[in-house]
Amino acid sequence: MPRKAGQMLRRPYRALAVCSAWVFACTLVQSEEPRPLHAIEKAVVLLSHTEPKADYAIGSGFMVGADGRILTANHVIIDEKSGHPHERLFAIHFTGDQHRFFRVTVAHRCQNGSQGRDLTLLRPVASPDLALPHLQIGSIPEVGAEVLLAGFPLVFDKFYPFPLVRRGSVASSRFTFEGDPVLVLDLAAVFGFSGSPVVDLKTGKAIAVFIGSPSERTNTNFSVAAVIQPTDVEAEKQESQPGKITKVEAVPKEHAR
Repeated sequence: MPRKAGQMLRRPYRALAVCSAWVFACTLVQSEEPRPLHAIEKAVVLLSHTEPKADYAIGSGFMVGADGRILTANHVIIDEKSGHPHERLFAIHFTGDQHRFFRVTVAHRCQNGSQGRDLTLLRPVASPDLALPHLQIGSIPEVGAEVLLAGFPLVFDKFYPFPLVRRGSVASSRFTFEGDPVLVLDLAAVFGFSGSPVVDLKTGKAIAVFIGSPSERTNTNFSVAAVIQPTDVEAEKQESQPGKITKVEAVPKEHAR
């Protein structure tokens, strides 16, 4: 092939690479068009510390009770500097036309140091003034079953408080970690997805909490999730605060961007 013709063939690919770099360098803008929410999108929350802002995002979680109980991964709520849970924690969820938030605190941790399951149950600091959308807990499906993962991964220029959904499958349910059952998923881990619900696509129920991939195998397309049971989200684990009501407040738009 003449040199000139070869140069002509290569040019479109160069142009495509430039365009792709330009697209991902841009800041995404919130669409003003209302869209119906999937049940998973309604139940998943963005967890933050200090203030209810995406700038303070630390990971994902999901509501497991109309009273605002939230299940997440234990490592999500840990302050790396102190080694203890953040003192101020907030849950932000998207209603379809706005973001709302409420303050939460630790109700029960399944993990103590490096021992135990990487799970934590959070509860509202006070009872919410309205019933909140939530996911039910289901049983482990068969190997090969399709699952959905919903959360707030850091895949663009920053955290956006709009849930992203991934689809994968159960690669194995035969593994355990420190004696507790885990699922191996045919899904790659992304920072920010930790604490997200793993939902059985067939039943719509949460079956596990997404943990991530082994630190020494960061390039693998497989990940691990902690299997959950109905007893993990029992309200009896909470320290009730009768008489106190918390308003599920709207997040200012400048905080949600």
